[in-house]
Amino acid sequence: MKVTIKGIIKESNDNKQRYYDKVSKVIHLPYLRDLISLGVPPDEWKPILSIVFKQPVAISVHSMGDEIKSGYVIDKFTQIIYDEDSNGYYIIREYDKFHNKTYQYRSMDNFWEKSLFNDKGDCVYKSNSKGIIFDLRY
Repeated sequence: MKVTIKGIIKESNDNKQRYYDKVSKVIHLPYLRDLISLGVPPDEWKPILSIVFKQPVAISVHSMGDEIKSGYVIDKFTQIIYDEDSNGYYIIREYDKFHNKTYQYRSMDNFWEKSLFNDKGDCVYKSNSKGIIFDLRY
Protein backbone atom coordinates (compact mmCIF):
# COMPACT_ATOMS: atom_id res chain seq x y z
CA MET A 1 0.00 0.00 0.00
CA LYS A 2 1.45 3.31 -1.11
CA VAL A 3 1.22 6.18 1.38
CA THR A 4 1.13 9.62 -0.19
CA ILE A 5 1.41 13.10 1.30
CA LYS A 6 -2.00 13.94 -0.19
CA GLY A 7 -3.49 10.93 1.61
CA ILE A 8 -1.89 11.90 4.92
CA ILE A 9 -3.11 15.50 4.59
CA LYS A 10 -6.64 14.37 3.66
CA GLU A 11 -6.76 11.95 6.59
CA SER A 12 -5.46 14.65 8.93
CA ASN A 13 -8.07 17.12 7.64
CA ASP A 14 -10.83 14.49 7.92
CA ASN A 15 -9.82 13.80 11.54
CA LYS A 16 -9.76 17.54 12.31
CA GLN A 17 -13.21 17.98 10.77
CA ARG A 18 -14.58 15.04 12.80
CA TYR A 19 -13.09 16.64 15.93
CA TYR A 20 -14.76 19.99 15.11
CA ASP A 21 -18.08 18.26 14.43
CA LYS A 22 -17.92 16.38 17.74
CA VAL A 23 -16.98 19.45 19.79
CA SER A 24 -19.73 21.51 18.12
CA LYS A 25 -22.28 18.92 19.30
CA VAL A 26 -21.16 18.90 22.94
CA ILE A 27 -20.62 22.58 23.68
CA HIS A 28 -23.35 24.51 25.44
CA LEU A 29 -24.14 28.13 26.10
CA PRO A 30 -22.25 30.22 27.05
CA TYR A 31 -20.07 28.97 24.20
CA LEU A 32 -16.77 30.74 24.87
CA ARG A 33 -16.80 29.84 28.55
CA ASP A 34 -17.59 26.23 27.65
CA LEU A 35 -14.83 26.04 25.02
CA ILE A 36 -12.37 27.35 27.63
CA SER A 37 -13.54 24.83 30.25
CA LEU A 38 -13.19 22.01 27.72
CA GLY A 39 -9.61 23.11 27.02
CA VAL A 40 -10.24 23.79 23.33
CA PRO A 41 -7.47 26.09 22.01
CA PRO A 42 -8.79 29.48 20.79
CA ASP A 43 -7.35 28.90 17.31
CA GLU A 44 -9.85 26.03 16.91
CA TRP A 45 -12.93 28.03 17.96
CA LYS A 46 -13.63 29.49 14.52
CA PRO A 47 -14.31 26.18 12.71
CA ILE A 48 -16.29 24.87 15.69
CA LEU A 49 -18.47 27.97 16.02
CA SER A 50 -18.94 28.06 12.24
CA ILE A 51 -20.61 24.67 12.61
CA VAL A 52 -22.67 25.82 15.60
CA PHE A 53 -23.92 28.94 13.81
CA LYS A 54 -24.24 27.15 10.43
CA GLN A 55 -22.24 29.83 8.61
CA PRO A 56 -18.66 31.09 8.33
CA VAL A 57 -17.77 33.27 11.32
CA ALA A 58 -14.98 35.39 12.70
CA ILE A 59 -14.24 35.64 16.41
CA SER A 60 -12.90 38.51 18.46
CA VAL A 61 -11.90 37.98 22.08
CA HIS A 62 -10.88 40.40 24.80
CA SER A 63 -8.14 39.14 27.08
CA MET A 64 -6.52 40.25 30.29
CA GLY A 65 -3.09 38.68 30.27
CA ASP A 66 -3.57 35.07 29.24
CA GLU A 67 -7.18 34.99 30.44
CA ILE A 68 -9.99 35.47 27.93
CA LYS A 69 -12.58 37.76 29.49
CA SER A 70 -15.19 38.20 26.76
CA GLY A 71 -15.72 37.96 23.06
CA TYR A 72 -18.07 38.04 20.15
CA VAL A 73 -18.81 36.13 16.97
CA ILE A 74 -19.32 37.94 13.68
CA ASP A 75 -21.01 36.68 10.52
CA LYS A 76 -19.74 37.25 6.97
CA PHE A 77 -21.51 40.63 6.88
CA THR A 78 -19.65 41.78 10.05
CA GLN A 79 -22.83 41.61 12.11
CA ILE A 80 -22.40 40.47 15.69
CA ILE A 81 -24.43 37.27 16.03
CA TYR A 82 -23.14 36.22 19.46
CA ASP A 83 -21.68 38.27 22.29
CA GLU A 84 -20.47 36.94 25.64
CA ASP A 85 -19.21 38.89 28.64
CA SER A 86 -16.85 37.96 31.46
CA ASN A 87 -19.73 36.75 33.65
CA GLY A 88 -20.87 34.26 31.02
CA TYR A 89 -23.92 36.29 30.05
CA TYR A 90 -24.55 36.22 26.34
CA ILE A 91 -26.64 37.77 23.59
CA ILE A 92 -27.67 35.86 20.47
CA ARG A 93 -28.80 37.76 17.38
CA GLU A 94 -30.25 36.67 14.04
CA TYR A 95 -30.60 38.74 10.88
CA ASP A 96 -32.60 38.45 7.67
CA LYS A 97 -31.09 38.57 4.17
CA PHE A 98 -31.38 42.38 4.23
CA HIS A 99 -29.32 42.57 7.47
CA ASN A 100 -32.29 43.56 9.65
CA LYS A 101 -32.12 42.14 13.16
CA THR A 102 -34.99 39.64 13.38
CA TYR A 103 -34.25 38.02 16.74
CA GLN A 104 -32.32 38.80 19.89
CA TYR A 105 -32.03 36.89 23.16
CA ARG A 106 -30.24 38.19 26.29
CA SER A 107 -29.35 35.58 28.89
CA MET A 108 -28.86 38.15 31.65
CA ASP A 109 -32.58 38.81 31.98
CA ASN A 110 -34.04 36.13 29.66
CA PHE A 111 -35.33 38.89 27.40
CA TRP A 112 -36.11 38.05 23.78
CA GLU A 113 -37.34 40.13 20.91
CA LYS A 114 -38.54 39.09 17.44
CA SER A 115 -39.03 41.38 14.45
CA LEU A 116 -40.38 40.97 10.94
CA PHE A 117 -39.55 43.30 8.07
CA ASN A 118 -41.16 43.82 4.68
CA ASP A 119 -39.23 43.88 1.39
CA LYS A 120 -38.63 47.62 1.78
CA GLY A 121 -36.85 47.05 5.10
CA ASP A 122 -39.66 48.51 7.21
CA CYS A 123 -40.40 46.82 10.52
CA VAL A 124 -43.97 45.50 10.29
CA TYR A 125 -44.06 43.28 13.37
CA LYS A 126 -42.26 43.17 16.68
CA SER A 127 -42.88 41.17 19.83
CA ASN A 128 -40.90 40.50 22.98
CA SER A 129 -40.83 38.47 26.16
CA LYS A 130 -42.59 41.24 28.07
CA GLY A 131 -45.69 40.78 25.92
CA ILE A 132 -45.30 43.97 23.91
CA ILE A 133 -46.51 43.50 20.35
CA PHE A 134 -46.30 45.92 17.45
CA ASP A 135 -48.09 44.68 14.34
CA LEU A 136 -48.55 46.57 11.06
CA ARG A 137 -48.82 43.54 8.80
CA TYR A 138 -52.49 44.11 7.93
